[in-house]
Amino acid sequence: MKFGNICFSYQPPGESHKEVMDRFVRLGVASEELNFDTYWTLEHHFTEFGLTGNLFVACANLLGRTTNLMLVLWVLFFQQLTLHVRWKIYYF
Repeated sequence: MKFGNICFSYQPPGESHKEVMDRFVRLGVASEELNFDTYWTLEHHFTEFGLTGNLFVACANLLGRTTNLMLVLWVLFFQQLTLHVRWKIYYF
């Protein structure tokens, strides 16, 4: 059985973007230390739930700090004024 962890990079009121990204990196490193197999990252523009701006850069940072963790980029695309959601998952 494999286990993964997910990070939404949520920004609580009063927390800076730097604190959000520091937590994003800490959770990724801690996921590997706790023997999780994957670390799922979410990109969700224009909300307080997705402050990672560029997931490829954020995950490159984590890849440099971990050795065994598989990173998964989960990107959501919302079409304007519809309920249709398209998504794409990238594995590293």
